[in-house]
Parts: sequence; structure tokens; C-alpha cells
Amino acid sequence: MKKINRANVLVEKKRFKMFKAKKKWLIAPLFFIGIGLGTAYQTNLVKADAQAPNSSEFIEAPSSGASSGQNGTNSLKSASASVATASSSASDGQAKASTANVATTTNSKIGGSQSSANAASASQSSASVESSGQIKSTSSASAGSNGEKATSALSSSAVNASDGRASQGVGGTSSGSSDTTSQANEGNSAASVTSASANSASATNTSEGQTPVNEAVSNDASSADVSTASEFDAAMADSTVSVINVQSDFVMDVSGDRQSYAYRPNLVINGNNHTIDFQKKYFEADPTSSQNESFTINDLNMYGYSWWGPVTIKGSKPKDGIDHSVVFNNVTYTGAQLMYGIYTKAFIKGNTKIQSVGSYVSPLDGSTQTTQGLGNQQNFQISYLEVLPGATYTGTTTGGTNVEVYDGGSFIVDKGATVNLQRTDASKSNERGTNALIDTQGGNVEFKDGSTVILNKNALVKDGFAPIYIEDGGNLTVDKNATVSITGATGNIPVRIDGTGTVNLNEGSHMTITQNGAPKLGYGFINIKGTGGFFVASGSTLDLNVTGTGTKSVNAINVANDGQLSFAQDATANLTIDGGTGEAHLLKVGDDANINIYMPKSVLFKITDNDDADSSLFKVSGTGTLTGQYVKIIPDDGNAYGPYKSAIYTLKGNGSSSDTATVEGETAEDEQSGKALADTFATDKSLEFVSASDNFIKVNPVTDETTTLTGKTTAGAYVTISGLKGIPEGSLTANSYDSTKYLVQADKGGNWSYELPTGVSLPANASFEVISSAGFIVKTATVVINDAETPKQASSAAGSLINANSAADVTASQAKATSAAASDAASYASEAQSIAGSHADNMEVKSLASDAEKQSQIALAASKSAAASSSAAASAAIVASSAASEASSAAAAVSNADASANSAAAAYDSYASEASAASAANDSSGYATASSAASSAAAAMSAALSTAQVAAKVAVSDAAAAGSAAAVASAAQSDSKNNQATAATARSQALDDLNKIKSLTDYASGASSSASEAGQASTATSAYASAASSSASEAGSYAHQAGSSASDAAGQSGSAAQHASTAASAASSYPKDSGIQSLASQAASEAAKASSNASAATSAAAVGSSAASDASEQAKTAASADVVASSAASTANSNASAAASATKAGDSKAAAGFSSAASAAASSAKRAEAVASGAASAAASDDSVASSAASAAAGFDKAASAAEGAASSAASAAASSAAAQGTRGGASSSASEAGRASTATSAYASAASSSASEAGSYAHQAGSSASEATGHASSATSQASAASSAASRYPSDSGVQSDVSIASSAASTASSAASAAQSEASTASSAASHASEQASIASSEDVVSSSAASVASSAASAASSAAKAGNSSAAGIYSHAASAAASSAKSAESQASSAASAAASDDSVASSAASAALSDDAKASSAADVASSATTAAISSATSLADQSAAGSTAGSHILPSTGGETTGSMPSGQTPTQTKPTQTKPTQTKPTQAGQTIQIGSLPQTDHAGRHMLPQTGDDAESGTSVLGLLIVSLMGLFGLAGTRHQKENKPSK
Repeated sequence: MKKINRANVLVEKKRFKMFKAKKKWLIAPLFFIGIGLGTAYQTNLVKADAQAPNSSEFIEAPSSGASSGQNGTNSLKSASASVATASSSASDGQAKASTANVATTTNSKIGGSQSSANAASASQSSASVESSGQIKSTSSASAGSNGEKATSALSSSAVNASDGRASQGVGGTSSGSSDTTSQANEGNSAASVTSASANSASATNTSEGQTPVNEAVSNDASSADVSTASEFDAAMADSTVSVINVQSDFVMDVSGDRQSYAYRPNLVINGNNHTIDFQKKYFEADPTSSQNESFTINDLNMYGYSWWGPVTIKGSKPKDGIDHSVVFNNVTYTGAQLMYGIYTKAFIKGNTKIQSVGSYVSPLDGSTQTTQGLGNQQNFQISYLEVLPGATYTGTTTGGTNVEVYDGGSFIVDKGATVNLQRTDASKSNERGTNALIDTQGGNVEFKDGSTVILNKNALVKDGFAPIYIEDGGNLTVDKNATVSITGATGNIPVRIDGTGTVNLNEGSHMTITQNGAPKLGYGFINIKGTGGFFVASGSTLDLNVTGTGTKSVNAINVANDGQLSFAQDATANLTIDGGTGEAHLLKVGDDANINIYMPKSVLFKITDNDDADSSLFKVSGTGTLTGQYVKIIPDDGNAYGPYKSAIYTLKGNGSSSDTATVEGETAEDEQSGKALADTFATDKSLEFVSASDNFIKVNPVTDETTTLTGKTTAGAYVTISGLKGIPEGSLTANSYDSTKYLVQADKGGNWSYELPTGVSLPANASFEVISSAGFIVKTATVVINDAETPKQASSAAGSLINANSAADVTASQAKATSAAASDAASYASEAQSIAGSHADNMEVKSLASDAEKQSQIALAASKSAAASSSAAASAAIVASSAASEASSAAAAVSNADASANSAAAAYDSYASEASAASAANDSSGYATASSAASSAAAAMSAALSTAQVAAKVAVSDAAAAGSAAAVASAAQSDSKNNQATAATARSQALDDLNKIKSLTDYASGASSSASEAGQASTATSAYASAASSSASEAGSYAHQAGSSASDAAGQSGSAAQHASTAASAASSYPKDSGIQSLASQAASEAAKASSNASAATSAAAVGSSAASDASEQAKTAASADVVASSAASTANSNASAAASATKAGDSKAAAGFSSAASAAASSAKRAEAVASGAASAAASDDSVASSAASAAAGFDKAASAAEGAASSAASAAASSAAAQGTRGGASSSASEAGRASTATSAYASAASSSASEAGSYAHQAGSSASEATGHASSATSQASAASSAASRYPSDSGVQSDVSIASSAASTASSAASAAQSEASTASSAASHASEQASIASSEDVVSSSAASVASSAASAASSAAKAGNSSAAGIYSHAASAAASSAKSAESQASSAASAAASDDSVASSAASAALSDDAKASSAADVASSATTAAISSATSLADQSAAGSTAGSHILPSTGGETTGSMPSGQTPTQTKPTQTKPTQTKPTQAGQTIQIGSLPQTDHAGRHMLPQTGDDAESGTSVLGLLIVSLMGLFGLAGTRHQKENKPSK
């Protein structure tokens, strides 16, 4: 087996794994590419001759920009580590230097010679350098993305910058020295502020947009809710309170004006959009220089008149690392000054509006408050102010400066923020005497990316008023995409820079100054005093438009001695003065001032409509220099002169002279006309500088397979290539100042192409430069050679993996087959040896067994070899997989790295071009920024290409490794194939040997075995036949069940159809009734379901019948096969016996014949068994089918039955609904019946109540009569006793005894009458009680009946509405409800009627009892009277007898006393005389009747002589009167239907 030699790829593998793990193991050369990194800043002209191109390396750090020859290109190459560590970088490609001038030098290999860092001159350069100053600078550099620090050695170099391209390693002479310190920072270093001082950078201590104070506190911080001045005052005095939440508006009316509030590191005041009028009160923090102190005010509207501000931080100047800061977030303030804190930083968030006024009217108490300073106060007096990203600061003052920044601090407007500042009163004095909107004392003003600044929009007219005033050397920087709009008025100085400060309009920024009126005398609208400068960077715009100057003298831009005005590549400037009659100048510059214009888009100096003879574009005190590089010049005549590589004019007085002009043009004529322009500067009223050309260079994508380079450039431009080995020097010259020899010239369409010479190829993952020159403008494109080969290597490795895997799979399969063959061969050999052992004397058998063992060993050896091949192939596949995976990763890494390199190359070209422009324009700040970014981009490109190169090598190694692995796997597959064939042959031979042995020895045993097989087959066949018969029987039963279900389902279907017909009939009668129509549809649907299920049941029955029939046939087949198998088994047994006999006899031929016959019979039996088995299986299947059919038919039958039931229900409902349509009138009738029943019930209830009342009255009367009767009885008894006592002395006197007898009888009568009266009273009381119960029942039934009548009425109304709507179902329901309610009402009526009848009966009983009691009372009274009379008579007689006896008179008779009530005579001795009894008169009783009349019962009269009571009116007997009265009451009760028996619940009320 072939082994893989991995030694050649191990190193690359290790390196690539480290590369994938992002380990910085490779010290790749980083290329020092920054444009002008070897260029020292100078103010004097620099000249240089052209240098020959250097093509010694294909990987380089290229640049782009204007060039005299290719010195700038090749000067950027470097391979030394020290150069790499000196590269400057910034995290966003916009690193900003903190000093104005930069000079950086390196060791570089130029044209094969080494330039020493300390060299003062070099033989490779004829450059001369004139410099008069010592330049020091510090630049930030990166030692790589791993964040390691490195510090480069100090180095020095001369500079060639006449064409804007930096030259490195070129010696020169200098009258001074140039020192540079390059310090490396970790990783992606944070960029310092552009052109900002170190003080500014350190003051911020924050990344852009981050507030350096806590605006929120932790959850466990103490907070206080305040609603009053005293609560706020207390919270400020409490050091434990970190958050104050203002809950309402209030005036700070606590005593005192100043309060030094309690110290705490962080304080948050949440205004919650409330208002506090602080008035005189202010709160002051006085932290020490070692104490951090900050506070934040959120969402608060404030008023106050203290010139310290409502809340401020004063204290001591903080030490380094200590912070005193304030955040105003969504704050509105009206008053004196918002904050005084000259050692405090302030930050503005949200929408904050500040108005510093002389007085205000409090919105809370209406008071007018005069502010301290009377309107001369600022918005801020602090050490640093920053308007945070996206915030808006609107500030106004009356007479003060809006922002005064002390202690060298800065004013920063962050990304996207907006600032609008103005002063409203020119007459007011300023507190410090500085008339400005923004005033910094040595600090910087920076307007960052995308910010908007609007100053003096109200155009305040005031002499010396400066919207921006930077004192003591601070800088004004306007960053990318920021816009500044300044409105100037008479006397204004819109931008005033004192000292060495500069104005920097960075890339893409825009400043507009719109001035109406002359400035302060002796000043310009842009006034730079000292050695400062105004730098308009690449792509930025400056508009200065002056009007309305009148007769005043005007200097638009005033630059003092040594000042600079610089316009970089693609810059735009419109500097115009329109009108006026006074002397006007656009530029007034001092001695040694410089105006640099480099490849601009347009720089226009223009004065219109001003006829003053002394007016001119320029005015110079002493001499100055105007330098235009790569420009065309358009003077008053409107013609464009040039292009010029360089046009240098010495300015003096109001113009210049051609005698002092130095011009480099394409022709001598061009140069002469360029010089002549100087002579008209003094009189020109318009002078415009534009770019010499719009040259560009584009290269179509390049790979290592490219043979012809193509691209696009300016028409007629010259193109050459740098950085590729084997490219010959060109023969074309672009211009006389460019010594470079170009290879090709673009056609009229700008197309160019260059075919690589034979033998020259492009190395993948490398770079080179394509350079184009047109009109002196040289553009360079850095080209990355993309890798086209590595993807092929990865694809090759992937293909090898597929082949290796395939070979491994096949080899494994072959090894398995070979092992199986070896196993079979061993088994055959073993069996052969076993048989041979039983036939030791048979040499042929012994020989065959020996050969079988030999074949087994051959197969075993082949199996082992195949297994080894399989293992080798599997290992090779693993190797191929790993290699293919790494190759794929490497290809992806190459692709990503090339993409990164292309991106970095494009960035480098852009930054290098900017750096060249900045260098040429003497814009040291812009140069430092762009060159640092270019260096970073070059380093990034170099690193990406190094990565790609390493990955490409790994891919090649992996592809080779994968190919080798695939080859190993293929060879293993071939070996395995041979081993498989060897094992198969050995197995076949071993089997053949075994079969020959068996054929010699096994006739008898074979015959016996056949007989046994035949017997088994016969038994099995019999079982199969029995099973088939059973299945057929079951299938028949199931078929019968299915037929029965189908028949029943058909019947259900017919019934459902009838129901559907019934519903349809009902629906036809009521076509508009949606309910009936829906029921009819439902019935029809259910009928259809029943029909469908009946059909399905019929189909299932047919399937069951068919299955049963087939099962029967299968049973017959199995039975036939059973007969055949039984016969074959018998035959096999016979032949087996014969074979055994023949074997014993040694007749092998006969034994073979019998064995063959037995085998044939066994085969026949097994065939029969197979037939029977198949038939049994088929029958079982049929049985299952029939069972399923029966089950399905039953299911369909059940479904049909359910559908029939649903159809029946729907039909019934439809019929009921139809019937309900007729119930509309029934409901109304029911309501009427219920109403009538309710009325009747009410009457019954009233009658029952009346009867109960009467019965009660009668019961009372009966009770009274019984009581009186008892009294009468008692009196009679007493009289009878008295009579008896009187007569006891005269027992023989018949008269006396007769009176006693009468008295005794009367007493007895009275007692009986009293007893009867008591009984009647009891009867009356019971009747009254029962009558009351019946009245209650009748009243309850009245309520029921009334409610039922109401329900019936509502139901009848609803039924009517439903019937009208065609909703018969609802109508039926409502009709049923009305009927039920009517039934309930009538039932209640019946109950009330019964109760009324019972009550009437009770009333009658009570009445009769009362009458009877009354009669009994009368009887008792009468009897008492009789007893009294008899007693009187007896006593009188006894007395008379006594008198007669005494007088001797005749005895035996007496006279009854008169009825006058007096007793005459004397009582016998011992008797009490009888008292005279007054006549008793019964009270008149009045009985109410149903008609409301009364019947006078009358008073009971005295008895007549017969002792009878007489009715007063008729004179009839009392008994007769009672009878008549009873008849009258009964008659009246009958009239009102109240007569009858007692109430019985079961009695039905009569109508």
C-alpha cells in the first residue's frame, strides 16, 4: 500500500492553523506608505527633479496624487520593521494630529540604495530644500491590530513636495533641523480632536457623544419627591438624596439668596416638565480639587435672576482625573445667567433653550423680576461646553456673550447636533467687554460631523461684534459634512482669530458667511491676527458674500504677517464683494503671508459693481506669495489659461508682476501667458482658479490569470505600471516636467490596455500600481491581484475527497464480501472433514475433504488482505477530508483577504490623494490626518495580502495531500478487488468438493430426508386445507350479515325519503318561512345521506359476497392439494425404504434411483403444500375482506338509520312549525282567556277577602252573645236559688212552689242557652279562621293569574311578530307560551273561585253561628227574666203569707207582681230583699252585606207575658226572625255566587 508523505505540508499546515486561530505568528512586512510621511512642513517653495521609477518589489504601499515623475510612488515602499511600527493609524481613518506642523521620516529602499536616517544629503537626489524653522510633531501610530505597543526610532529626511507627492529617503540640505517623534498606541487608537490642543483633548475625557456624568442613579439611591420650595430646599441640603423629583410648579420663596448645597458625587433633578421660579435663590456646590461633583437637570422649566445661575458648581479647579460637570437635558431657562462655573464642564442634551434677559415676568406669581447684570449676562461661563449628538441648543442674550469658555477649554458641537445663537440688544454692555456669541480663551471651537451651527441670524448691528471669537491661539474646526451659517451686519467680525489659531474646514464641510455692511474698521469679516491660517480642506466649501458696504473701506479676509490661506484638492470657495463705493479688497495679507491653491474645484475672487480706483482683489503689506498648483486660471477676460503644474506669484501692494512670477506649463507659450496674468492682478475684478484637469484612473479587475491589463482614464492620458517585475520602461512622455516614461496612451474614449510581455505573469495576492498623467495631474490606482488559482486547488481537493471516499466505500464493501466468502469456505471445509471422518476408508472422499480445507485457507488469507486494504482506504479518505476542508477554508480566507485588500487599496488611494493635496497646500493638520489614514489603509492591505499568500500556499499543499490520499485509496480498492475474486474462487471450489462428497455418501439419508420433508409437507397441507375451509365458512357468514345490513339500510333510506317529502310539503305551504325551509333542506340532506349509505351498504354487501365466493373456491383448491400431498408423502416413504435397503445391499445405483424418486415425491408434496398455503392465505384474505365488508355494511346501515332519524326529526319540526303558523290567533285567544281569568281571579280574591272580614265580625258577635248568655244563665241560676230559698218555708203553698218551679226551669233554660251560645261562638271562630286562610289563597292566586295574563299578553305579541316575519318556529314557541300562561291563569282563577266559595261558606257558617248565639243569648236573657219574675213572685207570695199569718188573713193565693220592675211586700225573716233589676236592652247590631247595605238586627225587647222575645219591626217571634234573616243572607250569597259548601281544592270553579 502506498503511504502518504506529509512532510512537505506539515509546516504549511501548522502555519495555516495558526492563521485560522488568528495568532500573530507571522512577522509580515508592513509598508510605510503615508503620503508625505517623509515630508517636512515648510513655508517656502520646494523644487525637485524627476526620479527614475523603482520596480524592485511587487508588494508596495502605493499612493495617489500629483507627481513630478514617480518619486512619490517609489518613496512609499518599505520593508523594514522599524518603518512598520512607525505607521500611524486611527480607528476611523480620520485620526487627527494635535499640532499644526508634522515632519516624519523613515528608512526607505529607493532604487536599490539605502538612505540613512541621519543623512543630510543623498547621491540619488538633486532636490534642494530651503527651510527656516525647526519643526516638531507627535503622531499616533499603531503596531498592529493585536494592540502591542511599539516605538519607532527617531529619523529624519529631506522633503520633495513641489508636486504634492511625498518623497522618502531622499537626501537634502536644510538650514534648520526637523525632528519627529512617532509614538505607537495600542490597537485601534482613539482619535484626538482635529487641530485641537492637548488641553482640549484632555478636557473632554470622553468618546464622542458620551456624557461624562451619571444621569441616572442606581436603584438603591435615595430619592425625594418635592412639591414646594421648602421641600426642594431641604432635599438640596440632604446629602443622602441623590435624585430629586419635582412634582409641581412653585416659586423658590425660602429665605436667603445663596445656599451651598450638601456635597454628593452625583445629583439628578427630574423636573417632570414642571416650572420653578428660583428668583433670587441659587444653589452652589463648592467641591475641592480632589472631589468629583456632577449634577443633571432633566425636563425642567426654570426662571431666576441670580448671575450665578439657579444651580451651579464653583469650587476649586479639579486635579487631573477629577471631574466637575453639569448636564442640562431638555431644559428651558429665562433669567440672568444659566450657569457660572469657570472650573466646570457643561453638556447639553435634548432640546435646551436658554434666554439671558434683563427682566422677566414670573409665570407663577406674576411678579416682575429684574435680573442681576441688567441684561449683560452670558448663557454660560464655564471651562468646557459640549452639545451632545443630536441635541439642540438655542441660546439668546440681551447684551452678553452666549458662551464664554475659560481656562483653555473648548466648545464642541457633536455629530448631528444643532446650535442657534444670537444677541438681541446692541446697546447693552457685555460683562467682560467681549462682544461675541462664542468666546474661548485659548481653547478650541469644533463643529463635528453633520452638525449645524447658525449664528447671528438676527443680524445684530454692533461695532466689533464677533459671532465667533477665539482668543490666545485657539482653533476653529468644522468637520466633515458640518454646516456653519453666519449672518454679519455692519460693524461685525463674523470670525475673529487672535494669536496663532487656525480655521480648518475639513473634508466635505461648508461655511457660509452672508455679510451686509462693512466690518469694524481695521478688521476683516474673517480676521486672523498673528501667524494663524485658514485652511479649506479637500471637498469643503467656503462662501463669503459681502454686500451693503456703502462708502466704507472693506477687507473681506484679513490675515496678519506670516498667516496662511489654503485651498486643497476639490475645495470650493466663492469670495465676493458686491457694490459699495469705498475701497474694497477680498484679501488683505501681511508680510510673508501665503495663499496656497492646490488642484481646487473652484476658488473664485470677485468684486462687482465697485468703481473705487483703489479697489483690488488683493492688498499686501510687504510681500506675500500666491501659489497655484495643478490649476487653470480664469482672469477678467473669462478665458482659461493653463494647465499649470505650478504658478507662483509674488504679491506686493495691490497686485503682482510677471517679472517675479514662476510658472510651469505644458509649453513655453503657456508659461509666458501664465506669467503675464500677474500684471493684471491689480486691476482684475475676477480671478478664478480651477483644477488643471479632471484626471482619473480605473483598472478592471485583475487575477493571476490576467494577461492584458485594461481600464479607463482621461482621454489621451498617459498610463504606466509600477511594482511588477519584468515590465519594461515605457517610451512615452506626458510633459516636460515629468521624467516618467509611460507605457501606453488612452484613446479618445479614455480606454487603455496593456498586454503583459511574454514570460511576465501576475503573482496572486500581491499588488501593483497603475499611474495616469493628464494635464499635470497624476492619479494612481493601487491594484490587488486577486487569486484565481486557489479556488481551483480547493476544487481539486474536493474532487480528490470524493474519489477517496468512493474508493473507501467500495473497498469496505469488497472487504465485507471477501470475509463472507472466507467464512463460507471454512464452513464447507469443516463439513467435508466431518463427513470424511465417517468414511475413513474412502480415499476419494478423503482427497476431496483435503482440497476443501486448502481452499478455506486461501480464502482466509484473501480476507485478511482485503481488510488491510479497506483500512488503508479509510485512512486515506480521512486524510483527504481533512485536506479538502482546510483547502476550502484557505480558499475562503484568500477570497476574504483579497476583498479586504481591495477595500484597503481603494481607501489608501483616497487618503493618499488627500494627503498630497494637504501637503501641497501647507495644510499640516489635514496632511497629518490623511497621511495617517493612508498608512493605516496600506498596512491593512499589506496584512490582508500576506494572509492571502499564506492561505494560498496551504491550499496548494492541501490539494496535493488530498490527491495523494485519493491515489492511495484507489490502489487499496484495486488490491481489495483482487482479494475478493480470490476468496470467491476458493469458496466455490470448497463448495464443489463438499457437494461431491455428499453425492457419494448421502443417497439413503437423502431419501429419508426427502420422505420426512414430504411427510411434513403433507401435514402442513392438511392444516392449510382445514384453515381454508374455515375461512370460507366465516366469509359466507359475513357475506350474509352484509346483505342483511344492506337490506335494512335500503329500508331506512325509503323511510328518510318519505320524511323529506313530508318536510317539503310543509315548506311548500310556507315558502317565506326560513325556519320551515331550513328544516325541509335538512330533511332532504339527511334523506340523501340515508340513500348514499344504503348504496354504500349494497356495495359492501356485493364485495362480501364476492369474497365469500372466492374463499369457497380457495377451500376447494386447498382440499385438492391436500390429496396430492398425502399421495406424494406415501410415495416418498416407499422410496426411502427402498433406498435404505439398496444401500444396505451396496447397490449405490439403485439407492441413487430410489433417493431421486423420494426427492421427486418430496418436491411434489412441497409444491402441493405451497398451493394449499396460497389457497389458505387467499381464503383468509377473503375472510378478512368479507368481515370488513360486513362491518362496513353495518356501519352504513347505522348511518342510514341515523340519517332517517334526523330526517324524521326535521320533518316533524317542519310540520310543527307549519302548524305553529296557525297558532298566531291561538296566542291572542290565549292572552284574552288569561286576561279574563285574571279579572275573575281578582274578583274572587276580593270576594274571599270580604267573606273573611264578615266571618270575623260574625265570630266576634257570636263570642259577645255567648258571653252575655253565660251572664244571663248565671243570673237565672241565682234567681232560682233565691226563689227556692224563699219557698222553702212554704212547701205546701202551691203558688210559691209553682214560682220556684218556674224559676228553676228558667234557670235551666238559661244555662242550656248559654252552653249553646258558647258552642256557636266556637263554630263562628273556626269558620272565620278558615275564611281568612281562603282569602290568603285567593290573593296569592290573584298574583299568579295577573302575572300569567302579562306573560300571555307578551307571548301573544311576540307570536304575532314572529308569524309576521315568517318565523313559524318562534311563533309556535310563543303560542305555546301564551297557551301555558292562559292555562296557568285559568288554574289560578279556579283556585281563587274555590277559595272564594269556601270563604263565603265560612262566612255563612259564621253568620248562622252568630245568629244562633244571638238567639241563645236572647233565650238566656228571657229565661233569666222569667226566673227573676218567678223569684220575685215567690218571695212576694212568701212575704204575703207571712204577713197573712201574722195578720190572721186567709192564705193560699198571691198576685204576680207587675212588670214595672218593683217588688212589693217584705221578705221573710232571714231573706235579703230582692233588688229591682233594670230593663236590659241589647245593642243594635249592624251586619254588612255584599251590596254595602246594612241590616238592622234591632234591640232585643222586653218579653211579653208569655216570655217571648218579639222582633221589633214585625212583631214576629225571635226564632222566626232568625230564620228569615238566615234565608236573606243565603239569598244574598247565592246572588253573588258565594253560597255553597266549604271550599274544596278539587272543585272546579263555575263560570
